Amino acid sequence: MISASVMPALLGTPYKQVKAHLIIPAVGWTNMRNLAERVAAALAHANIDQADLARLVKVKPPSVNDWLSGKTKSLKANTAIAAARALGVNADWLANGRGRMLEKPELDSGETDHDGPQTKNAAAITNQRQSEGFYRIPKLDIKASMGNGVRILDSAQIVDYIELNVPELCRSRGVKITAPENLCIVTGMGGSMRPTFDDGDPLLIDCGVYDLKVDDVYCLENNDELYIKRFQRVPGKKDAYLMISDNKKFKDIEIQDPLRSGFRVAGRVVIAINFVKV
Repeated sequence: MISASVMPALLGTPYKQVKAHLIIPAVGWTNMRNLAERVAAALAHANIDQADLARLVKVKPPSVNDWLSGKTKSLKANTAIAAARALGVNADWLANGRGRMLEKPELDSGETDHDGPQTKNAAAITNQRQSEGFYRIPKLDIKASMGNGVRILDSAQIVDYIELNVPELCRSRGVKITAPENLCIVTGMGGSMRPTFDDGDPLLIDCGVYDLKVDDVYCLENNDELYIKRFQRVPGKKDAYLMISDNKKFKDIEIQDPLRSGFRVAGRVVIAINFVKV
């Protein structure tokens, strides 16, 4: 466990409790009734086309076409976050229609809702925080099973933001990530991964990882269920992996070529927010 004296350097103040440099609530368009309308508006705002968006989010172009045609009614959480970042819009607005399209700092009572000195000062504070290594990490209402699997929500929601000093976290805990913008937080459920982490632990996920290149703990989808498991190559067997529970009361399962057997990597588990490295 990390010492209490080091934790303030890693964890900033949750944004819900701060007014000086909040980026909640958002501003922008509010009356978009469905996903198709919101994606179209965000594409116009970002001045990019469908092919650009597909490339940035790492999905196939027909998927974006389905978003715009109305065939797809909702986005999975990691897709919504990636799309929102590519488009420069509020992820909660894009996925769920809540809030407004463009984020800006919260205004004090009595101030008008326009870009003025406070907006610029708050933006400067936010930029300074990022220059110091602090990033707002979205916490999702997603639960991932460390046991038999948890059904994936059709439309995950952002329930909070937690401020983390990402470079300090990587340095002090010896972890690597693809980019701070790819991080999110989900809740682990079950006891099969004890003692690495416990039932109910918030887990920091790097959604920029899409494959099983290294032996590590991953968040994976299979048959519309979400799992947290350790994956390790089986020596001498091509494309064979062990799906491992750190709790030795649970048996390891050998899987031949998981990504061709219905599994999809949703991300790699970086740490539990109890600061146990996985």
